[in-house]
This record gives sequence, C-alpha cells and structure tokens, in this order.
Amino acid sequence: MAGDSNQLMIADRIDGLLQPFEHGLFVGQAESEARFLAAAGSQRLHHAWLFCGPSGVGKATFAFRLARHFLSVHGQASAVTTDDLDRAADPNNPVFRKVARGGHPNILHLRVPMQESGKGFRTVITVEEVRRTVGFFGSTAGDLGWRIALIDSANDMNLNAANALLKILEEPPPRTLFFLLSDQESRLLPTIRSRCQRLAFRALDDAPLARALRNAAPGLADGDIATAIRDHGAIIGGSVRRAYRFSAGDTADILMTFQRLLDAGPAYSMAELHRFADQISARGADDLFALFVDYLESHLGAKVRQGGEARSLVRWAEVWDKVHARLALEKSINLDRKQTVLALFQDLRSANP
Repeated sequence: MAGDSNQLMIADRIDGLLQPFEHGLFVGQAESEARFLAAAGSQRLHHAWLFCGPSGVGKATFAFRLARHFLSVHGQASAVTTDDLDRAADPNNPVFRKVARGGHPNILHLRVPMQESGKGFRTVITVEEVRRTVGFFGSTAGDLGWRIALIDSANDMNLNAANALLKILEEPPPRTLFFLLSDQESRLLPTIRSRCQRLAFRALDDAPLARALRNAAPGLADGDIATAIRDHGAIIGGSVRRAYRFSAGDTADILMTFQRLLDAGPAYSMAELHRFADQISARGADDLFALFVDYLESHLGAKVRQGGEARSLVRWAEVWDKVHARLALEKSINLDRKQTVLALFQDLRSANP
C-alpha cells in the first residue's frame, strides 16, 4: 500500500485471524453502510470520515470495503451501491488482490509503525508516519483515480501526529478520502472530530458475529464459535477479535476473573488480584496480557461512551489517559508486567471513590 515495505507487519495481528484488508465479508452493520451510501449518492461526499464504535465490530472492514470500490472507479463520481461494494469485495477482483497484498499505490494505511531496529513496534502513530501523506497526496493518482488514507487507529496518533493530520484535513487534495477509525472518539482532538463526518458502528449481534468470525478465522470449528458466543456473549461484546480468542483458546477464565474484579469495584480481593496478575504476566503469557489490555480498553471506552454526570465522565476520561500512558510505557521500556497490572487496577480504583 503506497510503497509500504512493512505492509503485512501489523502490531495487533492475531495468528489465525484474517486482517480486514485480507477478506471481503461485511455483516451486521447495514444501517452504517446505508448512511454512507446515502451521503455518497448526494454527489457531495465529504472527504473525511470518522468511523467510531467498539473495537472488532467492522470499522476497518468497512473502510477497506469502501476503499476497494473507490480504487476501482475513475474520475469524480462518488455515487455507490451495495452491489458495487460487493463486486469490489470479490477475491478475484484485481483491486482486491492488490489491497490484500498491500501493493496498491493509491491507498495509504497508517498505523503503529515498527521500531527503526526492525524489532517490535512503536507505541504510537508518529508524526513521521502522518507526514507520509504529503508525498502520497503529492503524487499523481494512477489513472486519475481516487486516493485513500486510512488511519487505524486514530487514537494511536500522538499530539504532533494529530496536528499534522489536521493540516491535511483542512486542505484536502481532490478525489481523496480519509477514513479515521476510533473506539475512543472523545479522546481525539475536537478540531479533528469537527472536520470529519461521523459514522457510528454498534456491537455485532450473535448471528452476524458468528458469520464474521467463521469467515475471518476459517480454521475454527463451528461448534467452538457457537459455544463461545453462547457462553460468553456478554464479555465478548459483539467483537470478532474477542470472540476469536474465546473460540480459539482457554481465555474464558481470564476474562471472567477480570470481570469479577471489575464488578467488585474498590472492594476487590487483593489476593485474587495478585493471582490474576501473576497469571497474565507470566513468561510466555503474551497473548493473555494482550487479551487483558484489549478488554481493559473496551471497558474504559464503554464507561466514557456511557456519559453520565460530568464529574463521573471526567474521572473516567482521566483514568483512561493514565491507563493509556502506563500501557505505552510498559511497551516502550518493558516494565514489569505484574506491577503494571497492579498499578492499572489502582488507576481503576481512583474512578470509584
């Protein structure tokens, strides 16, 4: 994608689960698709879109679904139908294949980059990554087609990167589309939010969730998928990524313990917390720690999205900032994970005075 040499190196890739640019199935979000199609049909399609909602529910899948179509057409026309999107999602479509390989020159996929050493990933989308858009949009789009920048996730941008993106959003080149993905839209700069058309995505219902998971993880057994969704639907929360972890491995006890600790509020058992921290921070438990982080971020996101009285909202927003900073520090300098988990729960306690 736009000459990205690390196009298939994804920081949050899960073995056995296809990335959104590697498959074409989009289900369970008909209302969101209809809203975009209506906007596109008006012939006044906005250049910047903010796709917001929980993680793992199809925001990136829809962004690539749209990208494949616009990369397949020429000129200024923006009108599009569901049939158009389905045709572009055919794996035999040349554009589909180029996007899946990361080889299409007219799409720029911005995400957390690799370290300069080539070992591991950075913790944020840097300003250098966003500045790649300058050369990308400065070049001539092949065949006078559209050019598309996809930022996944917009919440991963540091402040300098966000400000650099803002300048580009203010003066977009012709025939360009920006898709910003976020599961924490309230944490984005208000100036960025104001320049984007918002499109909300909701948690997937059980039937489309099962279908999406079967498609993205063909190695899973149907019975395992059905059992995971039936027994742990509340914790899975309509997320394909989380459903995969429940279907593919023994993660139920981990998240159920975490949920029990959350439900206990400030009165959680310190002994149970230490056992939990030992389990997810043990050597070789990287997947369990990643699952914990995913669920923790989803929990905080839900608290912020719930709104409520201003004082409570401010407390949860402050906790989210603390948690994000602590997790970023753990990634960057390899802090002791058990101590990180204990500190994170202390942060959570501060929101429940």
